[in-house]
Order: sequence, then C-alpha cells, then structure tokens
Amino acid sequence: SNKTNSEFKEGIQPYLKGDKSEIKAFLDICYYCVGKYHVARYLKAAFDTILAIRKALSREIKKKYIRKCENRIFYMAIPPSRFSSVAAIIKEAGMSSTGWNRIVVEKPFGRDTESSKVLSEGLKALFREDQVYRIDHYLGKPGVRAIPKLLAKLDMGPLSRSNVSSILINWEENFGTQGRGGYFDPFGIIRDIAQNHLTQILALIAMNSPGDKSTSQDSTRAAKAAVLSKISPVGVAEAIIGQYRGYREEKGIPGDSITPTFALMRVNIRNSRWRDIPFYIRCGKCLKSKICEVVINLRPQGKKNVEKLRIRIQPKPALELEMVGGDRKELHLIPSGDIDGGAYAVLLHDVLKGVQKSFVRFDELQLAWKIFTPLLHALERERISPYQYEPNSNGPPASLRVLREFENIDVSNTGKAKPPRSKL
Repeated sequence: SNKTNSEFKEGIQPYLKGDKSEIKAFLDICYYCVGKYHVARYLKAAFDTILAIRKALSREIKKKYIRKCENRIFYMAIPPSRFSSVAAIIKEAGMSSTGWNRIVVEKPFGRDTESSKVLSEGLKALFREDQVYRIDHYLGKPGVRAIPKLLAKLDMGPLSRSNVSSILINWEENFGTQGRGGYFDPFGIIRDIAQNHLTQILALIAMNSPGDKSTSQDSTRAAKAAVLSKISPVGVAEAIIGQYRGYREEKGIPGDSITPTFALMRVNIRNSRWRDIPFYIRCGKCLKSKICEVVINLRPQGKKNVEKLRIRIQPKPALELEMVGGDRKELHLIPSGDIDGGAYAVLLHDVLKGVQKSFVRFDELQLAWKIFTPLLHALERERISPYQYEPNSNGPPASLRVLREFENIDVSNTGKAKPPRSKL
C-alpha cells in the first residue's frame, strides 16, 4: 500500500495493547517502507533504513527493547513468481548475523506438483527447511488444532475402517468472489481451498497418532506426510465440479470461464487402517451456509446409539455426537486459545517460538499436490464444463447423493441437472 510511515503507524495504533508509553516505544521502533520489493536496491535500502533507525534510538529504548542478538522474520505475502528472487535479496542483504532468520511464505505454493517443486527448490537453495514456514492459516484455527486431542478422547478407540463407514470434510461459503474474481479465477476452488486447507484437515483425521511421548515437533508433520503418501490421485471419475450461475458475469471473470467454484471429490487411502473407506472433500462458494466441519459416519456400535461424529471447525468450534434419530449432543466445546487476533496471530506466535508443527513441510506440500494435479490438468486440458448450480443452494444436483449420506438436506433450489459423468 502506498502509505507513509506516519500513516502506517496511525493505522495500527488502535489495535495495540498496553499503556501509552509502551505503545509509543513500540511505534518508535516500527518502520514502513514503500518500494519495489523484488528490486534489490529498494529492498536493500529498506534494510539500511532499519539499521539507521536502530542506531538513532535513545539509549533507554535500546536498553529496554533492542537485543544484542538480532532475530529476523521475513513474511513473504507476495506472488509466488517472486519468491526466489526476493529470497535471494534477503539472503544477500537482509540476514541477521547474530540471531535466527525465519522465512514465512504465504500460499499459493504453486499451481500443481511441478510448479510447487520449482518454488520449493528455489527456497531450498537459499534456506534450510527449519528456516522456512509455509503458512496455512487453517492450521492456526482452534478447531483444526484440537483435532488430534479430540480424537484421542473418544471412548471407541482410534477411528478406522472397523468403526467408520465414511468421512466428509465440508467447507461452504454463502457468497461469491466478492470482487476477488481476478485472483480466484486462475486458481479455482480446488487449488484455493481443497489442496491446502481441507487436505491438511484430512491428514490430521486420518494420520496415525504420533503418540503423547513423542518429543519431536516434527512428529505430527511426519505422520501427516505418511498418510498423504498413501492417497491415490483423484481423477475425473472421482470428482463432481460445479460453478454457480452468475459467476461469469462478475467483475474480472472471463465470459467463457470453466473455473470450478464447487468441487466434491472422493479420496481413497491405500493402507490397512482406511482401505475401502471413502473420504469426501466438498467445498464451494455461493452455497446455503458458511461452515467448515468434518462429519464422520460410524458403523453400528453395539448398544451405543451414536451415528455420527461432527467436528465443527467454524463457526463456534465443537465436537458433537449425533444419535440415531437425529438428536445432537455437544460433547466438547473447543476453547479459542490464549492468543488474541485469530489464526494468523496464533501461527505468527509459533514462528516467534520456532515451532514448525503447524506449518506445511516440503514433502507434505508435494504429496498434497500429487493428489490433485492429475484432476486439475484433465479439467483444463479437456476443458470440462462444470455443472451449473443456483446460488444459495446445496450445489450441483449430481452431488446430492453423497451429501445425503451425511446431512438431512432440502434438495430444492439446486439448479438444473445434467447427465452424471462421475462414478462417485
């Protein structure tokens, strides 16, 4: 944003906590610089300015706020095409020589397996994996972070094919692109939501427990990578894609766009624990609700009359039991945590502490892309037209059979059906 340093400070001041002297002292060591971040001389000038400001600070502020050991975080919320060039400038001119250096990278991490690998290799040539933090803000949400502990508390033992018949990871928004069509259309719902957020949730549900005695913060990421490596690539036959009516009329959207705004995909895990158990990933814009949840259909459990487990990620994170007959019992409310500011604040706190557990590792990223790349390439190569569906509906009619397994839904207002072409 083309702001002055003063305007930047005025903008953030209302969100700062503390007394007036603490806030002033903090703002005195803040600096906002406008420039072409991918051009070496601009970025180097910003680093030089920060050093000059540091030297000019009063002795009192230096003593209280400035450490001899300088630690630096570089947050790259920039186009992926600039990752490598900006990282190279940081490596040359921005690194601290007295403390740690950490690079935070925002999605999208590429468009497919190969482009993601190129981006990651560019970073790996400059930084160690323990310095790179690939941020997926869903991994900072209380409902997602609580999944392993919630599942460990179940009195039916670990979830597996012996007690589960099917699982749905569901994400809905009840609005469209809201003026972000120019960003959304080149990516679509599978790249924007399914490949990252929902695949991470799937991995947390399906992974083997790292165990309470594990001391390695990488054990959870290794467990996720292990289960992701057993997932078969999704093909066209395992997917139903849709696009809400009116999408092509929105600003920034080509009139002949075939970009999916809805996707329902069946995922198969090739291991003994989950063999033949369908996992469904469902995500869409302009649907009836704004929700993210996991719905687990259970097999009959003797005298127990629990039919479904429901982990609500948002809104109001909670674990619910759904009984035979449809009654629901809220079992565990999920606390919001000790850190204000939402998922990003939680994850940035982890960056400060050097905790990488909730950041995506290189192998996780590659494995997730391998699941969806064949489908994405087929959709684009063959220009497969998505099913049309009405806004504020349950999505394409072809997807409703699967949805009925998990929800008591109203199947009205769903748009006109086309002949089904999926094996879901």
